[in-house]
Amino acid sequence: MTSDTVWDLTQQPNRLVVLGGGTIGCELGQAFTRLGSTVTVVEALDRLLSNEDPDAARLVTDELTRDGATVLTGTPVTAVEGTDSVLGGGQRIAADRVLVALGRRPDTRDLGLETVGVDTDERGFVTVDEHLHTTNPRIWAAGDVRGTRSSPTSPGCTAPLPRPTRCSASAGPRRSPRCGG
Repeated sequence: MTSDTVWDLTQQPNRLVVLGGGTIGCELGQAFTRLGSTVTVVEALDRLLSNEDPDAARLVTDELTRDGATVLTGTPVTAVEGTDSVLGGGQRIAADRVLVALGRRPDTRDLGLETVGVDTDERGFVTVDEHLHTTNPRIWAAGDVRGTRSSPTSPGCTAPLPRPTRCSASAGPRRSPRCGG
C-alpha cells in the first residue's frame, strides 16, 4: 500500500513494515505505532530524513524508537514477497501489511511550464532558488514538485515564504485572479 491507499484500510494491521524513512514514512510509521501496531521502518540510507537537518532527523528517530517502532537504517530491501520484506542480508520481516513510502515523481509534463518560462530538471521537478523562485520571477514553487523532502517550514530550510494574497471565504465570491475567481 502507499500513502494514498493507506486511508482505505478497514482494519488496523498488527504488524506493519514501512519502506522508506522520509517524511511520509516517519509520519505514518509513528501514527501506526501510536495506534498500537508493531512497526518496522526500513531505510536504505544511513539515517532517516536524509534531506533534513541531522539533529532533527536524530530527534525523529529517537521518538520513533521511544514510541516502540523498530528503525532499520542502512538496510536495503531487495524484494517484497507477499507481505514479507526481504532485506539485503537475506533477513525477512513478516508483516500483515507493507507501506511503500519511497518518494514521489512529479507529473509536470503537460502543465505547459515551458510556455511561462518555468524550467524543470531532467526528472521533471521544478527548478527553484533558495527563496523558492522558479525561473519565472512571478512564480514560486513549494512542496513535492521541487524534488526535495524539505518544505519551507521544515528544519534546515530558511527560505522566506512569499507574502500570501488575502482571500476571504466569508466575503462571498470574488472575481480577483489572485483569489482564483
